[in-house]
Amino acid sequence: MPNQIPEQIASMAALEPKAKVQHYKYTPKPLAKLDADVLVTYTGVCAKDVHMIDND
Repeated sequence: MPNQIPEQIASMAALEPKAKVQHYKYTPKPLAKLDADVLVTYTGVCAKDVHMIDND
């Protein structure tokens, strides 16, 4: 049985450059014909994420 896409996804986000990362929830869009549904089991923060937050 395929996984169901949740109505809301809990995540962490910096909502503007240089902002602190905070809890963030969003509603995913419905999958389009050529979209893929990927189940992420582990995540992390890499240097590229920090550069995006700092607007480098």
